[in-house]
Amino acid sequence: MNKIKNKILHFLTHAKKFLKEALNVEKKFFYLFLFAASFILFTLILFPFDKLLLGRINSSKFPQFKSLSIENADISLFGLDVITGIDMVLLNNNRLSVSELKTDLSFLKLYFSRKFDGNFYINKMSFKTLKSEFAGKVTAKCSFKLNDKYYPLGGEADISGENVILEGVSIKGFDFEKITIKSLDSKIAFENNIISIKEFMFSGRDLSGKIRGTIRLNSVFRNSGLNITIDISAASTVLKDFEMFLNQYINPNSNTITIEITGTVSTPSVNLKKSQ
Repeated sequence: MNKIKNKILHFLTHAKKFLKEALNVEKKFFYLFLFAASFILFTLILFPFDKLLLGRINSSKFPQFKSLSIENADISLFGLDVITGIDMVLLNNNRLSVSELKTDLSFLKLYFSRKFDGNFYINKMSFKTLKSEFAGKVTAKCSFKLNDKYYPLGGEADISGENVILEGVSIKGFDFEKITIKSLDSKIAFENNIISIKEFMFSGRDLSGKIRGTIRLNSVFRNSGLNITIDISAASTVLKDFEMFLNQYINPNSNTITIEITGTVSTPSVNLKKSQ
């Protein structure tokens, strides 16, 4: 009986020793894994991706622009990015300037999932052409699927704006020096190279109305086709100086004036629709 008892004790002692050694090995691997994971994580967090990206952008040439420069960028792979001093000059000399852009777009998610999902807050944006200017504060929520070259395949965007100012606008010989739009809200979809304006409402004392229609994109953007309808409230104060002439275009049922835009981006055709 004592022999059996001693054998059991001997087995339990060796089993305890073996288990202890196995646990020590597992702990070593666990701590090694923890160290490696922490090193990779802190590298991703602290590595100056923003400085590399900023230097690359400011030193590169892009076929779509005459020039592109960024003053400063604070970029994280996990989102919460801030970019300031964006200045872009297009091939036709139109200029886009943004004083500050904030976004929660995750570049890691963008890279691995091919999804462009994020909120964008643009402060003091300005788009200038040779004769006109668009300026204001813009907020956007975007969700797009991308292909392996990160070109959008489809998706949608909700865009809103506050205190938007339009200057130098001219429509069919009517010149408007300055137009202030208090707010705008829009829902835009993109699929099969077609931008669909599902909803676009703008309001303000100077100008209010809505926009609908499509833009069929071309590989050369200026050749993209337009099929857009704008309904403007006849009560908009910017129309008062042209009231006598515009009376023939006012729809009595909706009290609106309809503008139809066709043609291409570079050569648009603008027509006032007469009231039936």
